[in-house]
Amino acid sequence: MIGVLEFMVDHAAYNDDKLTLAQMLADRLGVSVESARLFDQSRRQTLREQTISTVSMSMQGHETLEDVLRTATAELSKALGARRAAVRLGVEQGMKHG
Repeated sequence: MIGVLEFMVDHAAYNDDKLTLAQMLADRLGVSVESARLFDQSRRQTLREQTISTVSMSMQGHETLEDVLRTATAELSKALGARRAAVRLGVEQGMKHG
């Protein structure tokens, strides 16, 4: 259930035909709301995939790891709206190798 559709009808004006009409309208409204939700979900997924593709393509063609990482952090910062991004390579201090 997404929500509630409420009608206020005078008791004298109420009949089974109006109830059937209200149920049919509610069903159609539910289908429309679900379609809109799915469309929005699909649009957001498309935007994510486009962003991933753009970032991936911008990293291609670089010859050094430093250039790839610089480009990756710049593109990810832009995509995420981050003021700053960093890549840290290596092992954290205090971690033991076994």
